[in-house]
Amino acid sequence: MKRNYFLNVIGITAMMLNLTFGQAPTIVSGDMPQVGYIYYNNSDTVGADRSTFTVSAGSGTSQIWDYSLNFVTTYPDPLHFVVPSSGQGYANFPTATMAVFTGGNWGYFISNASGFSSPGGEVTVGTSTTTVVLTPNQIEIPTPYTLNSTNSNIYASTFTVVNGTTTYQIHHHANRTILADAYGSLTTPGGTFSSTLRVKTHEVTLDSVFSQVFSSWVFVTKQLDSTTTYAWLQNSSTCKLMQISLNATNVVTKAQYLNSFSNEVSEISNPASLMFSVFPNPATNQAHFTYNNKSDGIVYLGVFDLTGREVIIVTNNMEKAGTHNYSIPVELLPKGFYLVKLLSSGQSLTKKLLVE
Repeated sequence: MKRNYFLNVIGITAMMLNLTFGQAPTIVSGDMPQVGYIYYNNSDTVGADRSTFTVSAGSGTSQIWDYSLNFVTTYPDPLHFVVPSSGQGYANFPTATMAVFTGGNWGYFISNASGFSSPGGEVTVGTSTTTVVLTPNQIEIPTPYTLNSTNSNIYASTFTVVNGTTTYQIHHHANRTILADAYGSLTTPGGTFSSTLRVKTHEVTLDSVFSQVFSSWVFVTKQLDSTTTYAWLQNSSTCKLMQISLNATNVVTKAQYLNSFSNEVSEISNPASLMFSVFPNPATNQAHFTYNNKSDGIVYLGVFDLTGREVIIVTNNMEKAGTHNYSIPVELLPKGFYLVKLLSSGQSLTKKLLVE
């Protein structure tokens, strides 16, 4: 009797814990980015801040992660997924279903039932822009994915770059392991999320560099490196909530969290007051924009068509706190609806503009 009672207590306790903390979510293909999705991320690369980020060991029981106070000095780091034809060199990636411009480079991506992957991109290396085709595709997030799911992805690329008067050929080889190692509740400055899956991606890369001497390639050097990233995901279009990146010596190099999200139709943003107006609306010849920066920082203001293509960059510069005004001519734009997007003081807003 005592043994049965003890086992019953264990069973009841386990049920209570399951009800309290829930089960690990399963990330599915419908949670992946789509054309028109804009993730308004905030990133932190300041050394004093990075040293405060720690990552717990993987676990089969629900975890509680609180990073709400770790992000101190952040900058806007948005990702805007657009149609592939918007990007430079898109013809080199015929299977891509979307593209994103970040860090001066165009990346191409595929979203399907197997998950989210990349066939490569147009990247700037040295003084040249080159096409980097990854074979097979680099897997970003496999689907469906849940606790203890694991995936191995070996891919490679060979491309040439020009630095000054010298042409180099790079043989890039990568081996990444993607493991869903934990789940639980996550708190960031963007909010608290009760059901998240943490995915650990460890990648080892080997780059062999050759220099062109007359008509031959001569070996110059090789570099072995590794990185580890931890991403917290949820069952939603706002799938990736946070990410921590570490180098080969397990030093945090960057931390990022999702501040707000737009799917070109609806906007989810922090409720803090960010004044932003677009007038006249509808506009015929000129459109005027007025906004109030709450603090000094980088401000992005851009105009997009409804396919997600960026048609005008109004500003993308450091600005002082206070009120700012811009005007742009719109008479040459095709008539119709546009989206005007503002990133300022760690917040984001989207307004619709009708050009007549």
